Amino acid sequence: MNYFIKSAVLLACFLNYAHAIEAASINLDNGISIKPLLNITSKYDDNIYHQPSNLEGDSVLVVSPSVDLLFNDDLNQFKLDMGFVSGTYLKNSDDNYLDHSLNFLAHFSPSSWHRFDILASANNLTEPRGTGVTEGISRIFSELLVYKNNVIGGIYEFGALSSKSRIAFEIEATTKKYDNFKDVTKFKNNRSAKLGTSLFYKMDSSTDLFVVVSRDDIKYDHIEENSSSRDSTDDKALLGVQWEMTSMTTGVIKIGYQNKVFGDFVRQSFSGKSWEAKVQWQPLTYTNILFETSRSAKDPNSQGDYVNKSVYGLTWNHSWNEKLRSNLGASFSKGVYKGVYREDGIIMGSVSFSYLIQRWLEAEIFIEIKNNDSTTEEMSFDKNLIGINFNISI
Repeated sequence: MNYFIKSAVLLACFLNYAHAIEAASINLDNGISIKPLLNITSKYDDNIYHQPSNLEGDSVLVVSPSVDLLFNDDLNQFKLDMGFVSGTYLKNSDDNYLDHSLNFLAHFSPSSWHRFDILASANNLTEPRGTGVTEGISRIFSELLVYKNNVIGGIYEFGALSSKSRIAFEIEATTKKYDNFKDVTKFKNNRSAKLGTSLFYKMDSSTDLFVVVSRDDIKYDHIEENSSSRDSTDDKALLGVQWEMTSMTTGVIKIGYQNKVFGDFVRQSFSGKSWEAKVQWQPLTYTNILFETSRSAKDPNSQGDYVNKSVYGLTWNHSWNEKLRSNLGASFSKGVYKGVYREDGIIMGSVSFSYLIQRWLEAEIFIEIKNNDSTTEEMSFDKNLIGINFNISI
């Protein structure tokens, strides 16, 4: 699946409502359009440091302006997204942040038998205290961790969309590098190079079977003292099906085998089942249900050799009328760590109501809850958010 299709699948669950905010575009000559957006959120977080006790809450104002530039001539598409996210805390100014990202997508179709997709992404981001590297030790750090995350990749697909079979080749390079607290964070700086091949077979006009084989070569810049290298190779072989049988049901399911092997034999390797699935059911034009699940072994943010994480999520979107819509979501994830004694069970829930005040202005109130139950005491916590946000376009 090319990058544009992947993006469309993710966005369809949230934008498939007639009353949702309609961001108008500024149309220039030669098929170029500009779409500015602004999101303003005010929320209260009762546990900003993800602590099991001695909780500290604060109010946060988040302002997120963005601009999308799009060129589309039906065969070829070019998209440039630029955005900032500014967070300002009422009491804890040390946790203020400014993230920015730049993403470029390009799709070329020189003929019906050849398609190219290119992705490039440059992101300067912050890691809230109590997450990522600072899990369970947020009080040790005086400010947020800052890091750069860059991605560049491409897909070449051969075969007409109407033909019985197609083949695609994928390449992707990712880097992650922290900019502060380097005595600790330098051991988490890493880079990866991924190669993959997908073979598609068309069952009918709406259903494809496919096989995906990939290898991700992961390297870390430094080895922690009295520890062992985290370098690994991550191989996956998945059998999948993607379909759009009717306007009611669409989905992608992939299931297969993963083999994650560390270069240093001291670390425990993983071999076992892996899967990804997204199934969307829209029984009526104004209601939509999305089920998502995945399982894979991943590098941990802090402790252990790897974490085998399973996730299950269900989301219901419903339009009550032309202006009012609701979103109800729940998820459960389980993470089993190897190399340390730790197992996490995370329950999350959310509810929101959005009201379209004008074509260009939408207001939303929301509540989010999170319970992290861990065998490691300092990783167990409860977290609740309540807030209101405004989506503004031109």
